[in-house]
Amino acid sequence: METFQDLFASGILKVELAKQDFAIEMKKAMQRSSISNAELAEALSVSRPMVTKLLRGDANMTIETMVKVAAALGSNLLLKLVREGSSARVFEIAEASRARHTGTARRIASIQSVRESGDSWDFAANDYDETQPIAA
Repeated sequence: METFQDLFASGILKVELAKQDFAIEMKKAMQRSSISNAELAEALSVSRPMVTKLLRGDANMTIETMVKVAAALGSNLLLKLVREGSSARVFEIAEASRARHTGTARRIASIQSVRESGDSWDFAANDYDETQPIAA
């Protein structure tokens, strides 16, 4: 029987965590864009169960699939290598006036707003309640 440390050292756990991270980001983007599982399935030309599988983190996706998912959700895929033992936090910076007009700036936690060059900018993070289930 493999221990948690064995799984982590072999990289298996890291792969599973990466799949879960992508699934969480997918769900966040779907909520921001008010896109249902059925609508995403149609945009990707896949079945609804496949979208559910992606949202559960069960699928071993290629980067090509990840890029297609991101594009279907009006997003860009960001891949970043982070030094072992470090963690990375990414903050989305969106022009507040544009966000208000498009209706896609749904935020649970807003860090601050500042004035820069006469334009208002929103700095936000943690825009998804991680206590909620990802897939139905």
